[in-house]
Formats: sequence, C-alpha cells, structure tokens
Amino acid sequence: MTKTCGVLVNGLWYAGAEAVAINGNRIGSLSAIRTAAGVIKVNYRGIVPPYVVEAIGDKETLGDRFEENPSGLYWASRRDNAGVGLDVARSSKLTLGSVPNDRLTIRHAKAIKENQ
Repeated sequence: MTKTCGVLVNGLWYAGAEAVAINGNRIGSLSAIRTAAGVIKVNYRGIVPPYVVEAIGDKETLGDRFEENPSGLYWASRRDNAGVGLDVARSSKLTLGSVPNDRLTIRHAKAIKENQ
C-alpha cells in the first residue's frame, strides 16, 4: 500500500494539485510515506484504514488530468485487476492543514559553486 499511496500523491501533484494530505497529514516535498512493522506512516505518524487522500486543485481539471496521467492509469489498473477501490468526491470547501515544520527544513543540502 505504501507504493500505492506514493503513486497516488505524485499523480495528484502531476495533475496540478496545490496541496495533498493523507488521513489529515499534509504532504510536503520532504514528507515521507513509508511502511514500518506493517503500518503505513506518513510524516513518521502511523495511519490506519480507511485511507483518505485529499487534494486541493482546479476542480475543473484536476480529476481528468489525474485519470489521464500514468498514476491515474495505474490506479485504474489496480481497480480493475485487484479490486482496489478509489472513490472521488469533489468539494468547493476543502481545507488542509500545513506541512509539519520538520518536513520543511532541508538539513543536508550543499550549495553548488557556479562554473564547476
């Protein structure tokens, strides 16, 4: 399921999502989606089913752009071949929390000198 969550989140960003959260855990560029001891962890916090993925984006194009991109096609295949469910509900009143502070700070980056 971890791979599937990552594919879903990346596909939503690729489709134009401006913000994404899984079970209320906001995803940022440094967020981790991992499995540890059989538990899916988002930002190092365990989450349990049902998994609710929320995305903010253009309500006119986000859904169609997701369905047409590689991630959406992967999910369609999972639905058709493995019975994995994905329900989509559109809303004009969705609010997501902020990305946790520890998922915003890069700690190990190194500046690249110009003309190298």
